[in-house]
Amino acid sequence: MQEKIRYYLETRTARGKEMAVQFAFLMTSLGGGTGSGLSPAIAKILKDFGIYVIAVLITPAKSEGSLTAKNAVEALNEIYNYADSIILASNEKISYAQNIEALFSRYNDYIARSLVDICEGMTLEQIDPAKFEGNPPVIDMKDFITATSFLDTHKPGFSVIGRASDNIKDMLHYIFPVGGYKEIDAIGLIQQAMLKLSADIDDDAKKNLCLLRLPHQYLTSESKMINTEVVRNFLLEKTELNETHFGISLTKRNLATATLISCHSKKPRDFEMLEESAEKYKR
Repeated sequence: MQEKIRYYLETRTARGKEMAVQFAFLMTSLGGGTGSGLSPAIAKILKDFGIYVIAVLITPAKSEGSLTAKNAVEALNEIYNYADSIILASNEKISYAQNIEALFSRYNDYIARSLVDICEGMTLEQIDPAKFEGNPPVIDMKDFITATSFLDTHKPGFSVIGRASDNIKDMLHYIFPVGGYKEIDAIGLIQQAMLKLSADIDDDAKKNLCLLRLPHQYLTSESKMINTEVVRNFLLEKTELNETHFGISLTKRNLATATLISCHSKKPRDFEMLEESAEKYKR
């Protein structure tokens, strides 16, 4: 696979074409031979061509064994050298469930939906603030990279992601779809997303990024408008570096969503458990 990727990128640059790909998401499950072996090599190729690498890594539960833990730890340490952003999701979060196999698919869908919300909102559904009262904040993929890395070290942080949603209408107004938009508790949504982060982190966030996706009524109706300054201040209070990247984008769905990325300088507690398990394998 890596040969095909390198050939494609080399062919484009040899023909004098501009590199259309600026950002690449590398999403893989660590611990097995394929994901742990290929991912660092692919990340290096992308980095060699000046492409921002956003690594979304699913880490195994401690119960999956010390060999799996060793593979995951080694792969993450290698990917860390090439990635611009690292988003971690731990299977430890669902390892205590009775029907864990059934939850794997749902958990992966949750992580994927969270990333889709971020990407769609920052690209396909991005707003022009000048067209809306109150000049709502906007973020883009450069904010994503900045929010998940540290300029002083030129290295990625260890980030986790969470998402929460709320219906914007009651049942009656779904049947009769005229008006009926309820007020949205934006801070409450963000707090729910914080409870659903993709890995357990002991230290406070250094910085964060949050995207609210709302139907246009919440940007045009004065009675329903979100107080963005209050939300931004709430997010700032949750960071050590007093740095947040907060934006609003549109959605055509009858949902309000908050997707939060929390960036940390330390690895999640779940991953530290894997490192301990990996050490046992080495002994």
